[in-house]
Amino acid sequence: MPNIPLLAGPVDYGELWATVNGIILAINDSGIGSAAIQLLDGPVATGSEVALVNGLALSINAVTAPDTVLLLRSAISGADLQGALNDIIRQTNAFDGGGSSYTGPLDIVPGAVVAYGQRALSAAKRGTALYTLREDAGDTTQSFNSDAVTGDAPVAAITAFLNGANGFVTMWNDQSENGTDASQATAVNQPGWIAAGPNAHPAIEGAAGAFSLLETSLGTGEINQWTSFHVIRYNGSDARRVLNASSLTTSAYIAAYIYADLSIDFDASDDSGTHEMYDITAAAAVSENVYHIIEYTAETGSLAIYIDGELQTLIGPFGDMVFGPLSNLILGIDVLASNVSLTRVEDIGYPLILSGPDRLAIRQNIASCYGITLA
Repeated sequence: MPNIPLLAGPVDYGELWATVNGIILAINDSGIGSAAIQLLDGPVATGSEVALVNGLALSINAVTAPDTVLLLRSAISGADLQGALNDIIRQTNAFDGGGSSYTGPLDIVPGAVVAYGQRALSAAKRGTALYTLREDAGDTTQSFNSDAVTGDAPVAAITAFLNGANGFVTMWNDQSENGTDASQATAVNQPGWIAAGPNAHPAIEGAAGAFSLLETSLGTGEINQWTSFHVIRYNGSDARRVLNASSLTTSAYIAAYIYADLSIDFDASDDSGTHEMYDITAAAAVSENVYHIIEYTAETGSLAIYIDGELQTLIGPFGDMVFGPLSNLILGIDVLASNVSLTRVEDIGYPLILSGPDRLAIRQNIASCYGITLA
């Protein structure tokens, strides 16, 4: 297995060709593949950076496995270029030379305080518990693990267990090192499990006009910074809660509302006007019935919101931006109107502000897995 060192800082465009050649030499020296990747013969023309990185990614994919490295779709900054090249290095390092590799978001950036998904979120979590489901015909429950090789949810085994009945999630296992599994004992509040999620992955869904939620105790202590990623789909056109996390001292919420009003709310109720950190313009409304990556980075006095990698226009701030120690996490699939529902696939939260390159690498990993087009 190769061990190519990551780039330590943003890439100088003038030295881009030399940086890339250094990566190519290290890859060739690692012995991956039967043919060496050709070196660049000179400096890179301005405006061709994306083509260069994509060419290198295709070369890596040709000697490892298709789609090992996700291709870029648009121009990127020097810091993001560092992230893209580091993603190539990470994927190359992860490849075992035997025709397979596995990298999840938690392999890219460890240290998440919560991590819930429809797949193994790191190579080490393959073959471990994803969730416990209840079938409503006989009211029996069963725990299901991800595949030990592919990391995927065992859709066929779950379908056989349900045997035509409806499936509901009683527990969604936390894949962070905290092990704070999210659960719901009350049947009427359990979200449904659906097999037909994004890109052949299943999903968790709330029914229109209902309120479903999974809760867990965190006890993480003081949280002053936050970065989180959420893979969701709106089946309708109303504001939806994505994530709540209550404080030990203030019973506050971190609640994300998306559509015409996108915000993070830090007070103890689900209103959209009091103690908001920021609101975003109606132009940030996400498409209905399409999966998106909603991304937050927040600290006292500052918040950035991204939809599929595109920074949204913010207005505000409002309120006092109080965080506090987090004790209770609510993964809500609440539906405030009868004509809408919310499907959620993945939720990962870090108690810090991640760097641009790290966020780009996680974003690309998630987009590649679920077939989401980045901005």
